[in-house]
Amino acid sequence: MKVFVAVYEHEYGSDVRVFGKQEDAYKWKDQIAYEWWDAEIPDEPMPETHIGDEYFKVMGERWGDAEYFSIHHTMVEGEPE
Repeated sequence: MKVFVAVYEHEYGSDVRVFGKQEDAYKWKDQIAYEWWDAEIPDEPMPETHIGDEYFKVMGERWGDAEYFSIHHTMVEGEPE
């Protein structure tokens, strides 16, 4: 079974979630951006589309590798218990 592992790195550590659909991983990315936009980027209007991409682009320019979001696809191995 193919899964999508989403990793959100930030100053307090990292959050990792596994999704069965890639679009669900992107929804989580957008959700994070929507939640933090006003606190982190108050001088720029929130975009109507691709909010996650825009948010992490700005945060990457500001903090480099200290804050980013990545999605990796992999296969689940072994038999379910």
